[in-house]
Amino acid sequence: MQENPPQNYRLRPGLEFSPQQHQGKSFVVVKDPVTARYFRFTETQALILESLRDPIDAASLAGRVSEKLGGQVPLKAIEGFLNSLEEKWLLDTPEILEKLLSVESHKLQDGSSILYRKIASFNPEKIFDWLLPRTRWAFTPAFHIFGALLILTGLTMSWLHRAEFAGAVQSLFSLHSLFVLWLVVFCVTTMHEFSHGLTCCHFGGNVKEVGFMLIYFQPAFYCDVSDSWMFPSKRDRMWVTFAGGYFQLIFWGLCTIIWRLTDPDTVINQIVLIVIVFAGLQTLVNFNPLIKLDGYYMLSDYLEIPNLRTKAMVSLWEWVSRKHSSRQFWKEDRAQLVYGAASIVFSTTLLIYVYSALYNWATTRYFCRTGRFCDVFNLHFETHGDGIHGRIARGSGSGGISKISQSGNCFGSGSDRFCRALGTEDSGGIQDRRAERTDGSKRDRRRDHRNARA
Repeated sequence: MQENPPQNYRLRPGLEFSPQQHQGKSFVVVKDPVTARYFRFTETQALILESLRDPIDAASLAGRVSEKLGGQVPLKAIEGFLNSLEEKWLLDTPEILEKLLSVESHKLQDGSSILYRKIASFNPEKIFDWLLPRTRWAFTPAFHIFGALLILTGLTMSWLHRAEFAGAVQSLFSLHSLFVLWLVVFCVTTMHEFSHGLTCCHFGGNVKEVGFMLIYFQPAFYCDVSDSWMFPSKRDRMWVTFAGGYFQLIFWGLCTIIWRLTDPDTVINQIVLIVIVFAGLQTLVNFNPLIKLDGYYMLSDYLEIPNLRTKAMVSLWEWVSRKHSSRQFWKEDRAQLVYGAASIVFSTTLLIYVYSALYNWATTRYFCRTGRFCDVFNLHFETHGDGIHGRIARGSGSGGISKISQSGNCFGSGSDRFCRALGTEDSGGIQDRRAERTDGSKRDRRRDHRNARA
């Protein structure tokens, strides 16, 4: 009986390799251009990948790797590594080639999550090829100095004129300014994402996708700069992540100067004011490392820990359940433990705040709409109108309850409808009843005076 020949293995052609150093250790990042995925392998695994450039069976591969490492490598370990490569679609086999034919449908399924859904996208290579030669000046030291001066000037002006700025912001939230607000936010966000893409192309990467998506049911733009994983320099990878927020800070500083130099009633003043508010708030959110946005990826690159959040949660759970292999944490383990604890505290606090705000808003709006809650307060005011009116008048000046309804602080209630009801209906009734009590008191005093004289 003739035995079957051993199966030969080799890597798929077209894979790209990038040798890198992380925390003093050597790694190799492999890019799969077809599936647009990236994998990081250790130095030992890189030796196996190097031997898989040509077809070879598992036993011969184990012998060759053992010779390079100067030690015996078990055949089972080699077979397990080959199985992991096959699961990643990195081996050149008929089964994997058949799967690659349907890679577009797999990409569609990957983006069909309820909380993470891509709506539309396009290939921006031609746009970036046209823009890159015309924006070289943005990567020069002179521009960085100019940008730093703009940011410092904007911070100084915002602090010196913070009262005037706070008053001007209140005029933005009106119905007729919603379209202008949306248009400005769209333009600023587009420039933010293009800053990421241009920086990635500047350092030699490729950007294949820009588009729109829904993140937790909220519309958002995105620019796929995953090619920055192929950069050997950590500094270049961090610049790609920092570029979007950096551009917004420079633009924010420039708009702050224009806001101070222009008349408050002009259109340009209102536009730059929208940019100041939106760019400032978005930059603060983006640079928060506890949210999986720019700040998170910058911290991940700085610590040289890919998938930081996932690893942090695993380390924290192992530490809490006392399953950690050693009590002395290495640098990476300590960073993961601290980040995991901070992330849980932040997420829990944020959820409690959001749910509390939604509960207060919903209950206040429901009771006031049905009238039950408001009727209870109206009855209380009618019963104790004199005492309540006196305390309100002393606390708010002239006007009593009507004054408080205009300021929008109605005994802790966030409902304008509730405040208006108190200001128009109840205050008049309380004042009239107080006037009746005053007239009655005067009649009583006159009657007592006549009796005394008699």
